[in-house]
Amino acid sequence: MGYAIFTARKLMLTNRLSQLNFRIMQLSQQQQTLSQAAGDFQRAMSAQKAYFNNLGNQQMNIFMGMLQGGQFNSNGNNANVNSIFQQIQEQIQKTYMTNSYFDFMSQARMQNIKNIEDQIEQEMKTLETQQKAVSTELKSVEDAESKAIENAAPKFA
Repeated sequence: MGYAIFTARKLMLTNRLSQLNFRIMQLSQQQQTLSQAAGDFQRAMSAQKAYFNNLGNQQMNIFMGMLQGGQFNSNGNNANVNSIFQQIQEQIQKTYMTNSYFDFMSQARMQNIKNIEDQIEQEMKTLETQQKAVSTELKSVEDAESKAIENAAPKFA
């Protein structure tokens, strides 16, 4: 009778161990997917930032060319120069604001990803602790099952 109880318990523990291993595998895959998504996001943000910086640089080059080329009339010389300087300042502010926006979005998204990774890591640690406990109990049950089989076997003198 003891053999049957140990066998049933062994099956339950083996099932639980399989469930824990499966969940750990799922979490590991989630971590990999999350890391890949984080890398993809960072590359996309860098590309967007570079694109807008490039546009801003092109605009600045146009303004600087206008100043260097003297493309303003002699009557409104100071007004045109002041207008170009104002446009340059506005472009610098736009570039700064755009970069700040991309940096903020990137930091917020990466913090969110880090929080999710921390949650996954915490759950994995909990599951691994449970996995060790179940493995230890399974070993004990297997030992007890072996002893029950030995004790149940007929002994001939």
